[in-house]
Amino acid sequence: MSPSPAGVGILLIVTLIWGTTFVATKALVGGAAAPLGPGAATFWRFAIATVCFMPLVVGRPVPRGIWLAGLNLSFWLWAGYATQAIGLKYTTVNRSAFVTSLNVVFVPILTVMAGRKVGRLVWVMVGVALAGAALLTYDGSQPNIGDLWTLGCAVTYATYIMRLERYANHFSTRALTMAQLVGVAAFSLPWMIGEATFTGAGWGNWSPGVLVAILYMGVVATLLTTWLQAIGQKSVPGVHASLLYTTEPVFASAFAMAFFGESMGFNGWLGASLILTAAVASQAFPMLARRTNGSGASPSLDRTATESP
Repeated sequence: MSPSPAGVGILLIVTLIWGTTFVATKALVGGAAAPLGPGAATFWRFAIATVCFMPLVVGRPVPRGIWLAGLNLSFWLWAGYATQAIGLKYTTVNRSAFVTSLNVVFVPILTVMAGRKVGRLVWVMVGVALAGAALLTYDGSQPNIGDLWTLGCAVTYATYIMRLERYANHFSTRALTMAQLVGVAAFSLPWMIGEATFTGAGWGNWSPGVLVAILYMGVVATLLTTWLQAIGQKSVPGVHASLLYTTEPVFASAFAMAFFGESMGFNGWLGASLILTAAVASQAFPMLARRTNGSGASPSLDRTATESP
């Protein structure tokens, strides 16, 4: 399946929003005086997203098998968010963005392990994007424990991308989004309780600034992105989606520069250019080839969904 322009555009919007979450998460959980622990930050953003999304699914039929699919997806999604939040407690926004973008390597590897072919163009663009992410975010300091936690995010999120590709075309977007939000909140609740009980993190410092940040994370950066990602990956294969997601460090670095004063420099701008080149080329070439072959119609975003998004 070639990526559709609409799906590519939707996933780029998702990635732009994700770029803001590094700054927001760092502000919430970073440092010894952080207002929230990683468990509390993850739980509350998904609990808020669940409550806000619930009116869209109340009274609708529950598709058969949706909760099993949701449990599968939400575990990998929770693992990705959790390891990234823990990592941001110890590492910088730029380094977190780079290590997270390593999922661009793991997705095609998992695709090959699943017995499917990955084109040579994808592998070339993976290398270009990876080189760009390294130039963009490497700050010259030694690796730290936060980098290791974030590497876990790259692996688990790559698995999530692959699983979402499978389920996105079997269930309606609404039902799949709701199942994932509920699942991640459920996985995060015991983590938050254990964090407050055994680490002394408490239940959070709920200042007005923290409340605004967690509401943004819940409604925009969680509810909206989870929904849009499920729509976008109906018409964008996992390996192509992972390349689009490598633009995340570009957005994250821009926001880090604006809010935390983290500088990009010449290498950073060069890296950003390589990432954008890889993302554009990986999507444009297959779409041009499809039109040249006489199949210019893009697949419907909801061709297999049981209801509209």
